[in-house]
Amino acid sequence: MKKNLEDETFQIIDSMYNLLSSEKRDRQVLQILLKAGTALSKNVPPQIVATKTVNGFSLYVMTHKGESFGPEVNQGINELTRIARLAGYKWNSIGLGDLQVQFE
Repeated sequence: MKKNLEDETFQIIDSMYNLLSSEKRDRQVLQILLKAGTALSKNVPPQIVATKTVNGFSLYVMTHKGESFGPEVNQGINELTRIARLAGYKWNSIGLGDLQVQFE
């Protein structure tokens, strides 16, 4: 299941990146998705990557009033939220599984 979850998480992030980059969105939004892909390649659990990606988008929207991403990206955020809530991993306070709100 872990490999399937990693693949699913990557597909969602990749799809969101391709859609937003074709729309010439703010570089800050694209950076969130690039960092998520990099974290997955460094074997960060997909649930943590999903959590940090959703948190990054949430913080972006809170600081950019009126920003809307459209139904496809919103669906991706919903799917990442679902992945973030799945069990089967261990949280760590430091290192790969840390719980910082977003990617550094």
